[in-house]
Parts: sequence; structure tokens; C-alpha cells
Amino acid sequence: MFAFCCWLATHPFGAALAGRGWELAATWGFAAALFAALAAFYFAFAALLATRLTVKPLLSVLVLCTAFSSWYMDRYAIYLDRAMLRNVLATNIQEARELLVWGMVPHLLLVGVVPAVLLWWPRLKQAKPAASGGCAPSLAGGRAGHGCGQPDAGVC
Repeated sequence: MFAFCCWLATHPFGAALAGRGWELAATWGFAAALFAALAAFYFAFAALLATRLTVKPLLSVLVLCTAFSSWYMDRYAIYLDRAMLRNVLATNIQEARELLVWGMVPHLLLVGVVPAVLLWWPRLKQAKPAASGGCAPSLAGGRAGHGCGQPDAGVC
């Protein structure tokens, strides 16, 4: 999911890479560094708030926000920096209405809603706690064993 968000977020930065030759190692290094920086940002943001109960809603909101921002960055050839976010938060309803157009709906469905739905699709079962006194891996007598007297049989 982080890779998907990073790909969407770095897509508008293609203009910064457009003037560079892809045969140069520096171009590949710059693209990799940009991708890694955004991946680290997304991971750090998610790690602060993610718990077992909040990770799916958090990632869904992150995907939808990334879809919105990537549409505006592609459409208006802008970068979302502090000044731009300040302008977005200070806008009034009439200005916001002008920026919400029907042309963004297919983009939001394809790169926002579909990945968010796919994120909620898998149902994970909660693991049952292991019984105490079970078969824990150990190094007994210099040989790899399972702590139950049987040498590396795989099953105790």
C-alpha cells in the first residue's frame, strides 16, 4: 500500500525527472531517493497512528487523500507544499466548488476507491495464543532442537 501511495505521489514529480537522461546513474539515484523519502514519510505517519484496529481506516484515508492530491498535481502541474496546503485550508465554499469537477471522478474511483476497497477485502483471522509448554525452538546441547527432546523433527 505504501508503494502504491508513493507511486501516486511521485508521478507528478515526473516533470522534475523529464529533463534528465534515464541513462545516467544520477537520474536513477534521484528517482530512487525521491521514492524512498516519500515511502519513509508515509511509513512514519502511519506508524504513529496504526494499531490493529486503526490500520485499515488509516490506510484508506491515506489512499483517498493521495488520490485527490495526485489528481490536482497532475491537472494543474503543482506541488503540494506548505503554502499550497495553507491556501487549500483557507479557501471558501465558492472557490472549492470550482475545483470539484466531474473529470476527477474516474481518477478518484480508479486510484482511490478501488484500492481502498481492495484494502478492506481480505479478512484476517486472529491467531490463537500458543499453549504453554509447547514446542519452542531452542539450541539444546549444541544441536538445533525444538525444546521437547526431539532433534529438528519439525513436529513435537
